[in-house]
Amino acid sequence: IRNEGKMLLNKVSNNKDYYQIELNQRENPDDFSDENSNVKLEDIPKQNIFYTSKEMQNYNNFEISIERWFEIYKLVEERGLLVNGHIILRYFTDSIMDQFYKSQIKLEVCLPVELNPHQYGGISQIKEFGGFKAAVYYHYGKYETIHQSHLNILRWIDSHGYEINGHLSEEYLISPFDLKAGENYLTKIIYPVCKK
Repeated sequence: IRNEGKMLLNKVSNNKDYYQIELNQRENPDDFSDENSNVKLEDIPKQNIFYTSKEMQNYNNFEISIERWFEIYKLVEERGLLVNGHIILRYFTDSIMDQFYKSQIKLEVCLPVELNPHQYGGISQIKEFGGFKAAVYYHYGKYETIHQSHLNILRWIDSHGYEINGHLSEEYLISPFDLKAGENYLTKIIYPVCKK
């Protein structure tokens, strides 16, 4: 329990700047200037991820599937892999907002892992993630309101002369695994981009 508490404190202290940005935005909701924007351009570093892929029926973005999260942690543990990051969901859709409006969707649940060189070839559900530039938005709060954050980042991408160049991902920095209170969740929304 003490170790889990330390990990949570670590997560909160590492992400406190994003909480402050979000609080500023809530106080000034109509101010989308770059200094007040929660959108940043980031180089997403390459990392190995273990993933499971599934066509989801009756998918609802607001109801995160904790069962699938537990499943991937169990699979990683069974294979003797070391987790070195947070759960990432990757959406494979025809349209960016499909995860909010379609009931059937292809989804990958991913976990960053460390590998020994001899492990890479022996595990089929390992691939590289990252190695691209992304527009990133840190959504603070419940998943029921995350669609508004997606709209904000899409508006930023368009107004700054970028276009989407890959599949949308969400990384769950502070999630139901860490806290019960959804208003304190922190989710990193990742849109790969390139200049128009």
